[in-house]
Amino acid sequence: MRYLFVSDSYPEFDRNSADFRLSQLMVAMMAYGEVDFWAIGEGRQAAAIGQDETRRYKKTLTESGVHIPPVGLSSVLKKQAYEAVFIEWYYSAAPQIDLIRSVRPQTKIITDSVDVVFNRLRAKAQVSGLPEDRRKADEVQNLELDTYRRSDLVLSVSDQDARILADEDASIRTFTIPNIHPLHDCITLSPDAPGTLVFVGSKSEANDDAMRYFCGQILPLILDQEPETIFRVVGTVELPKLDETISRSVERLGFVPDTRPYLESSLISVAPLRFGGGMKGKVGEAMSLGLPVVSTTTGAEGFGVESGREALVADDPQAFADAVVKLIREPELRENLRLAGWNFIRDNYSDRAVRKRVRELVDCIARINPKRPSWPRRAALGAKNLWDQHISWRLQ
Repeated sequence: MRYLFVSDSYPEFDRNSADFRLSQLMVAMMAYGEVDFWAIGEGRQAAAIGQDETRRYKKTLTESGVHIPPVGLSSVLKKQAYEAVFIEWYYSAAPQIDLIRSVRPQTKIITDSVDVVFNRLRAKAQVSGLPEDRRKADEVQNLELDTYRRSDLVLSVSDQDARILADEDASIRTFTIPNIHPLHDCITLSPDAPGTLVFVGSKSEANDDAMRYFCGQILPLILDQEPETIFRVVGTVELPKLDETISRSVERLGFVPDTRPYLESSLISVAPLRFGGGMKGKVGEAMSLGLPVVSTTTGAEGFGVESGREALVADDPQAFADAVVKLIREPELRENLRLAGWNFIRDNYSDRAVRKRVRELVDCIARINPKRPSWPRRAALGAKNLWDQHISWRLQ
């Protein structure tokens, strides 16, 4: 059996949780067959992060056992038959589905939603109140759902996301593959950082908004009660302009190749997100190390945690600040929460726990019959194939 994964770029596994999940899924799938990978926008990736970094991600992928064909997608498909093609994100899948159907009609097409984008944009529109944000959400919804309808299977990152899609269109077939977190030994909380909070995040609208919200409305309330608190920000997320009093309590670290040392030397992980989609890698990563978490409902969505048992969940500034202060001041609560969180990840989202789910995915794929394009699409694909095979080469 052979599987092809397609994404806009080589997975930047140490920069965002979606790419880390993709990397882990490819490794897991290698237990059931050969895995190839094709990057749609390698040039764009090199322009964005540099040639050296792009080569590093490509090398990491090949060293894990993934094969990278040296030709374009059309040539790859013509030379090699695949049981299934996985495409990350609806906007990458939308323009590729017809090509795959025309070259390999028996290949199953699986679109990895990563998160339900239109749902994330709806939540953003609710926060911003801007009509243009609502229009954008509606536009994305139409294209996203059309892409999922044309796919044979849609991977969701949580059962909650799967339910959102089912509510929109029950004909969309989904399968949940959650974030995958390699389980680490449960850390010992550092006595040298009694009030250190940590947020890990790359630059995105949701993370940037979370920092505006936390620094502007929550952190001042925490400092009123615990003035020695330090807020550590790891990653490329953008911080708002801070006044001098708040700025003294914020430690800005930027991108780091390994977040673990900064998590291990912190006391509490915070996830003050007001909108977003899917499962938040920052929450799962902290819990997989045994670091207690305070989150909004949005930050914790998809995990199935119970507030007060595996994490503390609060949705207004005062309640969020009070939850943080409570954890700072109550070591017993901190210890109970972090151990429960670590056990929760071990049982539900560790690489060991998700392995069974991947086996079920392979079985699900084997049972799928590929969809046939609509008659107008079949006619258009047939015309394109005739053009490519008999005419276009003569004009080159």
